[in-house]
Amino acid sequence: MDEKKITIFLISLGMILIVITGILIFSFNEKEGLTGRVVNEYTHTRAVCDENNLCQDYKIACQGEKLIDIKPTGFIVQNPEDWEDPRSKDEISQWCNASE
Repeated sequence: MDEKKITIFLISLGMILIVITGILIFSFNEKEGLTGRVVNEYTHTRAVCDENNLCQDYKIACQGEKLIDIKPTGFIVQNPEDWEDPRSKDEISQWCNASE
């Protein structure tokens, strides 16, 4: 009887360790892989305005300062005729900025 209890205990312990190991493996931060390297990927939205002050919002995906993807969000604003974009020319022209 004692041998059977020990066997059940060891099997239970093994199963618990397998579950804990699985949880630890899948609970890594999504930006940090098993190699430990941090991937500098991020998204943000940005308004793109034309000469008529019609601005459309875009979802911008970046890796560091490299543009990966750009998709319209569907949000559009028509600003008044005398409206001026408060952003600097550098802010307007740079899609990805790691310091954002």
